[in-house]
Amino acid sequence: MESEASPKSCHFSVSDTHSFSVLVPADVVEDSPQLVIIDWEFAQIGHRAIDLGQMIGDLLERNHYRGAPRAMNVMRSFVQGYGPVDDDLAFRTAIHAGVHLICWKIRGSPVSAREEAGMILGMDLVLKGWEKDRRWFGESVLAPLFGEAHV
Repeated sequence: MESEASPKSCHFSVSDTHSFSVLVPADVVEDSPQLVIIDWEFAQIGHRAIDLGQMIGDLLERNHYRGAPRAMNVMRSFVQGYGPVDDDLAFRTAIHAGVHLICWKIRGSPVSAREEAGMILGMDLVLKGWEKDRRWFGESVLAPLFGEAHV
């Protein structure tokens, strides 16, 4: 991966993106929901992969550690709504999501098979993202990020 981010990969970043930072109106319109981002104290110019990876990592966390499988539907919709990303951004995003999974559980020792599986997934996302293993991601929970139909 390049050591410096290109100007097109940088944007105004919330830098603390997760599901608690998004408000959805009660009368949401399915075709074009209006989402409101809150929690701006860490906002700065940053790499797009930070915001994407944190949101995806948060949703994976809810699925793996909190037993909320609907978070996967939200993740797929979020990725679809974000639009196409190039491989470099997808791999960087996967690494950020993996680090999120690992760091969330480091707060306490793994106590269940579900939590252990979440940490293993986090390590796989980091390692496979670093290796740029597109084939592995095509069959992973992050397949939608790489433009593949999965789950």
